[in-house]
Formats: sequence, C-alpha cells, structure tokens
Amino acid sequence: MKLGNVLRLLLTLFVVAALIPAAASGAGKIRGWVTDAETGEPLMGANVVVQGTSMGAATDMNGEYVILNVPVGKYVLVSSYMGFQRMEVSNIIVNDGTTTFRDLKMAKTVLQGQQVSIVAEKPLVDKAQTNEVHVLRGEEIAQMPVRGVNAVISTMAGVINDNGVLHVRGGRADETGYYMDGVNVTKMTDGGTAEQFLGVSVINNAIEEVQMQTGNFGAEYGGKLGGLTAVTTKSGGSKYSLTGEVISDDFWALQKDANSPYQILGIDKLYSFGYNDYVLTAGGPVPFMKNIRFFAAGQSYNRLSQATWFEGFQQDPIEVLSNANTSEGTKVNLTDTIAINIPAGRLPGGGTYGNMANGNLTFDFKPFRVKVGGSYQKERQTGETANPLALLTTPVRSNVTYITNYTGYLNLTHTIDPTAFYTLNLSMFNEFNESKDPVFGTDWAKYGDPAYNPALVDTSLERQWYLPFDDSMNWDFPGTPNTGNNGYSKRDQTRMTGKLDFTKQFGKAHEVKLGGEFQMQKIRWFSFQAFNLAARMAQVAKDPNSYTDYDAYKALFPRMIGYDWLGNEVDEDQIVATKLGLPGETSINIRNAPMEPKIGAFYLQDKIEMRDLIISAGLRYDYFDNGVASMANLDSLVKGSNGGIDESLFGEKKTYHFVSPRLGFSFPVTDKSTFHATFGKYYQAPDPFEVWGSRGYTNLLYFLYGGYFAPLPNPNLKPEKQTSYEFGFQMGFGSNAALDVTAFYKDTRDLLQRYLIVPRVLDYRPATWTANTDFGTIKGLSATFNLRRTARVQSTVNYTYSVAQGTGSSVSSHNDIAWQENETPSFPKVIASLDYDIRHKGSILLDFRTLDEDGPAVLGMRPLGRVGLNLAFNFHSGSPYTPIAVTDATSEFYGFNAPAPLTSMNAATLPWFYQLDAKLDKDITVGPLKLNAYIWAINLLGTKSIVSGYRGTGRPDTDGWLQTDAGKTAAALNGPDYVKWYKAWITQCGTFGLQEPRQVRFGLKFEL
Repeated sequence: MKLGNVLRLLLTLFVVAALIPAAASGAGKIRGWVTDAETGEPLMGANVVVQGTSMGAATDMNGEYVILNVPVGKYVLVSSYMGFQRMEVSNIIVNDGTTTFRDLKMAKTVLQGQQVSIVAEKPLVDKAQTNEVHVLRGEEIAQMPVRGVNAVISTMAGVINDNGVLHVRGGRADETGYYMDGVNVTKMTDGGTAEQFLGVSVINNAIEEVQMQTGNFGAEYGGKLGGLTAVTTKSGGSKYSLTGEVISDDFWALQKDANSPYQILGIDKLYSFGYNDYVLTAGGPVPFMKNIRFFAAGQSYNRLSQATWFEGFQQDPIEVLSNANTSEGTKVNLTDTIAINIPAGRLPGGGTYGNMANGNLTFDFKPFRVKVGGSYQKERQTGETANPLALLTTPVRSNVTYITNYTGYLNLTHTIDPTAFYTLNLSMFNEFNESKDPVFGTDWAKYGDPAYNPALVDTSLERQWYLPFDDSMNWDFPGTPNTGNNGYSKRDQTRMTGKLDFTKQFGKAHEVKLGGEFQMQKIRWFSFQAFNLAARMAQVAKDPNSYTDYDAYKALFPRMIGYDWLGNEVDEDQIVATKLGLPGETSINIRNAPMEPKIGAFYLQDKIEMRDLIISAGLRYDYFDNGVASMANLDSLVKGSNGGIDESLFGEKKTYHFVSPRLGFSFPVTDKSTFHATFGKYYQAPDPFEVWGSRGYTNLLYFLYGGYFAPLPNPNLKPEKQTSYEFGFQMGFGSNAALDVTAFYKDTRDLLQRYLIVPRVLDYRPATWTANTDFGTIKGLSATFNLRRTARVQSTVNYTYSVAQGTGSSVSSHNDIAWQENETPSFPKVIASLDYDIRHKGSILLDFRTLDEDGPAVLGMRPLGRVGLNLAFNFHSGSPYTPIAVTDATSEFYGFNAPAPLTSMNAATLPWFYQLDAKLDKDITVGPLKLNAYIWAINLLGTKSIVSGYRGTGRPDTDGWLQTDAGKTAAALNGPDYVKWYKAWITQCGTFGLQEPRQVRFGLKFEL
C-alpha cells in the first residue's frame, strides 16, 4: 500500500473515532518461535492455529509467529509442519491486552500420524507486563470463598477494602475505572456517597477473567487516576453446556418461635441472615449455525437482612408520651404503653431482592468477527435500621429504592491481513435509581396529608413519641413513613461509549495501535421534599395570586436536572414565570436541562517486543466538557432582577485539553526474571455531582442568597490530575514459585474539596464551593508470591505497604472548617495521613485439592477424593482517626460542634483487622452430571475487628460521654433504662463499627 493511501486510511480512522464512543478490547495475542526439537533450528512456514477458530499464522524465516486479536480465554494451540509430528498444546491462556508467549519445539515424524500433546502451564514470570497486573480466571474465582468483582479484587495486592469502600494504592474511591466486556460500566456519579463505582453486578458464574491493573495503565485507557478493573465474561464454546448453582443460609434456618432468632440448624448464635442465590448458565453453538455461539447467565437473589452483629432489643412495658402543638396553637397530648422484644440476628424492616442477567452472541465469519451482548439488573432495596428508637415502630417503614441498570455492546473486528485489523466497539450503559415511600410511592400529596399519614397532627406538624426519661429520645408515630426523609428522588444516568482501534504488526517486534474514543453522557436528577408538599399547597391556597407554579414548588428544595418541578423529563433549560418576593411577575431561566458531559480522546501506542526488551510507549490526548454552563467570578455573583444570578455571569461550558505521555519497560534478564518500570500522567473528569448534581440551580440560589450553610456545586471545576511512577521485578524460584515486587509513587493535584470563597459584593455571605484545592502523595511497595499447585496445594500471598498522605481524604473532609471558620478559614496546607492511610495490607490465599485416587476406598468409592479446601486470610492495619477530648459537651447522641483535637490530623489508628474465610467442597460425578457441594464460611473465627469508632475513644461501643460528669449525672437521674437506651443508640444495638459477623452458607452446583 502506498504511503499516501496509508496516511489517508489513518486520517479516516481518526475522524471516525472522533464520532464514536469508548471500550476495552477484551483480547490479547499469542506469539512465539517454532524450532526443531533436536537441532534448535527455526522452522519456516510451520502452521500454528488456535483450535476451533479461524485464527492462526505461519512462521517466518526465523521460525517466529504472531496471532493477533485473540479473545480472552483458554485455548488449544496446534502446530503442523511437513515431516514433523503434529503438536497440540492445551491450556494456553490469553489475557486482556497482553501477549502470551509460547515457543513450540517440534519433533521429527517416525510413524505417520504421530502427535504430541502437551498441557501448558501458566508462566510464572510474564515478561510482557510493563506494569503491575493481577489476573484471576473464572475457575479460580469459583473456588474462592468470596463472590463479586469487588470482593475478588480486594484480595489483590495494592487494593484496600476499608469498611466496604475500595481504595487502590491509596487513592480515593472514585479513582478506579471498571469495564465489562469492553463496556465502561463505571458510574458517572454515585450521588456523593463515594462508596461504590462499579455500575453493574456481574454474575460470578459468568466470569471468564478479572484483571486488575493497580496503576500506570497504557495510553489506550484514560479518564481515571488509579486502578483499572476489566471483567471478561464467558463466551459459548464448541459444545453445549448447562450449569446451575444454589447458595443459601436460609433453607436450614430454624426459629423456635416468633420472638426467637433465625439460627442455622438451631445452633446457638449461628444466625441465618436470609441469603439466597439461584444461578443458571447455558452456552454453546446456535443450532444449525456452527459459526455462531451463545452464552447466557441469569441470577435471582434475595438478602433478607444485612449481616451484622445485631444484638436485638428488649424493653419491658413502659409508658411513653406524645405531645405537639397544631398550627392553630392547640396542644395534643397522648400516652401509650409499649414493649419491645426483637430477637438478635436479622435486622428488621429491610431486605434486598433482585434479578440480573449477562449474555452474548459471537459470530465468527472470517475475516469478520462480531460479538454482541449485554447485562441487565433490577433490584429492590428497603432500608434497614438498628436504631432502637426506630425499632419501636416495627415493622420499620423506610423508603424503598429501585435500581435498574443495563448495558449493551457491539464489538466488530475486521482482519485486513494477518498483520493488521481494526476493531469497532459501540456500547451503552444506563442506571436508573428511584427512592420513595413503599406505600405512597409517587402519590406525593399523601406524604404530608394527615388523612393518610398518622404521624401528622395537621399539615404543619409531626407527632412523635418521647421516652419518659429523656425527650431527646424521640421517634415517629408508629406505622408511618419516614417523615424526616425528603420523600422522593430519582436519578437517571446514561453513557453512550465506543472506541475505534486500528492495530498493525510491523515485523514481529512492533505492534502499533492507533485509536480514538468518545463518551456522550446524559444525567438527570430529581428530588424534593414530598413530605412538605401538603403544607406548601395549603400556604399557597391562602394567597394564590402571589405564586406562580414554579414559586409554589421551589420552597420544597426541588433538585431539577433534566426534570421540571413535577418530575417530568425536559431536554432544555426552561424559562418560567416567577413573582414571589419581587415587585412584579418576571421570568427566570431555571437552568434545568440535563447535564451532558463529554469526554473524548486520541491515542497512539507502540508495543515493542524483543527477546531482551519490551517497551510500551504511548501518547494520549484527552478532551473534557463539564456538560453545564460555567459561571464567572464565584466571588462576585451579583443578583439579577428576577432573583437569580445575573445572566451575564453565565458562559460556555468549561472544556479542558490535556496530553499525557505513558512509557513502560520490561527487561527480561532470564526466562525466570524480569525488571519493569513505568511512568505516566493521568487525568480524571470531575464528578458531575460536584459540578452541578448536588443542588441544581434552584437550590443553589436558595442556599447562596438565603445565607444558609450548604456546600455548593461548581460548574467551573477542572479535571483532577496525577503523575505516577512504578518500578519492580518478577523472579521465578524453581519450577513452581515466583515473586513479583513493585514500588510505586503518585503525585496528585487539583483534587476536589470544599472551599470557602469570600464574596467581593454584598449580595451574599461567604459561600462554600467545591474547588480543585487538594493535593497529596502516595508511595508504597507491594509484593505477590505465587505457588503453582504443588503436592495438591496452590497458594498466593501478597503484602502491600503504602503511605497515603494529602490535604483532604474526600471532597467533604473540610466541611467543618468551611462552616465554622467564616471569613478567615484555615484550610490545611500541609499533608497528613488520609482517612484510608492503611499502612499494611495482606492476603493469604490457599487452595488444597485431593485427587480421584486419594483417601481410603469405602464401598468402591473414595469419599476423600476430589475434595477441596480454599482459605482466604485477609489482614490490614487500622484506619487513622483524630482523637478528640471527651467533655460534658461531646455526646454523639446530643450532638456537638467544634471538637477539640488531642493530636495532629489522623495521628491515631484503629486496631488491626483480621478475617479468615473458608470454603470446603466435594466433587461428585453421576453419569454425565457433575456436582459440587460445598460449605462456605465468612469470618470463620468470628473475630470482631473494629472498622470505625468514636473519635473520643477509638471504640465503637462507647463515645465516652457516660463517663463524664454530665453523663454520670444523667445516668443517676434517669436510671438504668436510660443507660440501656443510650448504649443501644450509640452502638446501634451492636452493629456499629465492626466487621461482618460469622456467616455460614451451603451451596450446590451442577454441570452438564
């Protein structure tokens, strides 16, 4: 092909890439040398094919072959050459984005039809890796005593699980990206909770591979500062398969009576929490279409309670009071007698129920290969509580949350010739989240109507019960909805993503990849105080001429992003009438169009693979668009005549452009040792929640000009950035063990944090905005030791030492400073330990498996044969916290401001965390049916490690107030019932601040 044609082709690919959205490839390549086993001479023209596929290559004059774009999976490699024995090598594992090296030494033919069959072992040292990568395959995951992607990667080096929140190499929770089958399934925003960013649930039985890059990934990927998790689901094979699994701790739960706990087989304090999973998978060729294969997996599940150390709560009959004043001043007084007897174990009032599916179709029509697939999940969550005050209203009536998410993708690969191909990925991700009262639902008028809500005296007043010994202990009238909740909310986030790559192998050394990607996002958000709607409408009815429709609702704090004040979808900003508090009616732009952030990139990457050196060099260009109009001069937001911000202060959406180099080296010293080093710059778009989603325009106006403290969104936010370095080595020991050690250093800048900006105009008081003010450094060392199965034992041991320091642990770390230090706030300028600066973390994974012939024979069977025991021991040092002085005024129950720290920030740490999980299983074969029965124990030893505590004591069972003079006086005055209730509230009936309790589940799998 002429140079001009090549340039035109590359330019066309770039243009098309700019119009199409991002995903991961889900493929690797196989490379090696074919030689004469006797002489070592290269065999030119030998055929090497991947059995059962159309993929293959012929060796060159040096005996070298390269097979490009091999989907993730396990294969049989077949080589043939005239005059030599045909060779089959099974167990060839291809991982996402990596090169599998496999040399083939062929022997001369003595008898016609001779064949050599070899079972390959996974290489102990992967010389193709230039950064730290951890991979677990589906069969390994199936044996582990954990389920779920996050639980799996929590066992890997560099990943900290801090009370359910994942931090990779000391980064914030939102710095890790997630891909499934090439689809970016990272949530665009988690709604400000900073806890869970994996947007879908992947069925454990559908996983082919989980790959975790803990840092310094190549130029092909962007948008995140920290780790990259890529999940590949299974594809259909050449033969039909049908599998199923049932897991439960509920089938064997026994309850003596209605006031007794659910206990497994009646064993004392071995509680059943109502855990049930039902899974079915199927795969194989589509009938009468040998080139089309399918795979499908479905799961139904329910969780009747969270697993906690809930101690239950009992209260002998006691007289309680209720008093309130109506809006007309009439006093309402009621008394009642209550008694409580809630057993330990399951939390009352909650539960999670859901269904999910993963599936795909693979079309192999050489030179085209197409894979289409997706996932679906629908879940219903009901709020649970261990607050003893709420237990009085059993059954607890909390808001119910419905979560629906789905993905869909198309992956098209066209092989132009054996050295070149292009891949087009198109995908979509959506999550819809809705929270509402389980009875009233979207009938918002009933939330605040006394005719439907018995907690209300009238539309202006709640009725509550009070304990006789302390009126600070109060709760809603029994059997009513959660009146303290905003009532209703919904969030809809969609990402259209895709990627176009062109890959060309130049010779055998250079694999050049040129690509472009683009993301189009749309985020809608609606919430308002439905509970206050009736009272508001009663107020409007008294003077209807003073209100427009918008005015009637804006006092209910409506968050309108992509919705109007009635929750109807809109696609553009609305100009509406307003007159409340103004001389006359005017119009206002309420800026309620959906957020539409855009992210695009181009990249060029060259992977240079020589025998003694591997280089991965790349350059990435990123484009970020915040998706909402910017605001000029946050310190001078002059108020317009319509009560909003002066329209002249709004500008175009903020856009940013960055170029980031990525460079990695791998130096294979021997076939059992290699050094690797990487350097890279990374950028991450700001969370849309902080850009606009936390308030929306109407609420921003209320808090800005109303003078109330509330963190405000900032549409001018810049992307966060990081410079990262990594150096390490891999070394094999003998034929069965290897050690991988990596040192890392990260410099982070422009991280999001609350910041007080003092205005230069008189229109408003100092306001707290989200700003790019935080910075920090993370450094550490991780080590992973792998032992191949030796004498029936296989093991992985890893350890990570890291120091994570910065000026803030999360975007809300300095809310107290912004709130209390008005005009002259003193924000940190020197780094200190972050909340998740967990210095030591380790895991020991041990798998023991017996063979068919092991153990004594009993009636012709060997009951101890094909038995497996998998142990996972996880440990880490405690989380940091800042001790405070315990005084008469520092009761967590009564609330307090401005605690007095006793040390510098996060100078103290909680105790170490330990947990041992175990899974004991037995394989049984009955004709064509393969069965696997198992017992799975979480926290087998029942340890009570502290994962969070009160700052005054560092413990979860006391805040120290009862030991103060004020606490002793209150205890003496109010008696033992008061002390019991206070302790139950502080500990949430034993559930606060402790790891999960012991759980035992039984499972049965089948395979046909």
